[in-house]
Amino acid sequence: MHTHKLEVLWPRARRAIEEAFPNDPTDLDTVEAIVEELVEVDPASMSFRYSRGRKGEVNPTERVARVNVAHIASVMLQVGIILDGAADGMSELAAETNDFGR
Repeated sequence: MHTHKLEVLWPRARRAIEEAFPNDPTDLDTVEAIVEELVEVDPASMSFRYSRGRKGEVNPTERVARVNVAHIASVMLQVGIILDGAADGMSELAAETNDFGR
């Protein structure tokens, strides 16, 4: 896929995680709420990665008056733990499938 748009990527990721771990109590609704907040502030997922947009506009957008970097870091650390755990678990499942021919 040639996109960084979280509203496109997150549903696919969530579906894959839920299919891999159907009985896992991980709170993906919380991750989704965070993704929705990020999409609201930065729909194209570009504003916080680049100082200027493709048309030369200054990023982040005017809608963001202040950013609490410590809070964002704390929240994203938690999201990262969930997603890293899912990725590691999915890698293990794939390795088992390859090892045992399932």
